Amino acid sequence: SMAWCVLSNAVGSKNPPNWFDGLSESTNEKFLRLIDLALNDGNPTSDASSSQTDISLRQSAVAFLYNVSHHLSHREGSKAPQAEENEELSEAVMAILIGCLENLMEEKDVVSLTRRYMCLGQLLKAKRFGKNAIGLVRDLGLFDGVCEHREYYSDLDSLAKEVANLLDM
Repeated sequence: SMAWCVLSNAVGSKNPPNWFDGLSESTNEKFLRLIDLALNDGNPTSDASSSQTDISLRQSAVAFLYNVSHHLSHREGSKAPQAEENEELSEAVMAILIGCLENLMEEKDVVSLTRRYMCLGQLLKAKRFGKNAIGLVRDLGLFDGVCEHREYYSDLDSLAKEVANLLDM
């Protein structure tokens, strides 16, 4: 849990570490591995998912994913200022997008769930690749039924609606 907090803070800072931009093949592979580990630790379907330790681990892993999403949505297009708005989705963006949607309905912790919705919102609203992210989610039918969380968590009603509106659902 503490490791995810440290990584999350590093990634969320104004000057993230050099390895974070994935400029070389080896650093990109390590970065993608971190995303996979965070998605695994953020999985609400593990055997001990209801223990307080596991909930804390999920919350901090998903906080890392949110900061990565924020960074990717604001910085990825900065490499090419004249790039079009339908930039191809990177492996990192696709992994987070699909990973956050995958077990969304099984998540019972409101903090982790809120952070997952926030990851989705960041990626779907990204100026450089948001349209392609929306297209991927629609094509794969990944958001079907997700707004059902509103019945259980009234605090998430506006956030779930906002994500649904981004998808025109």
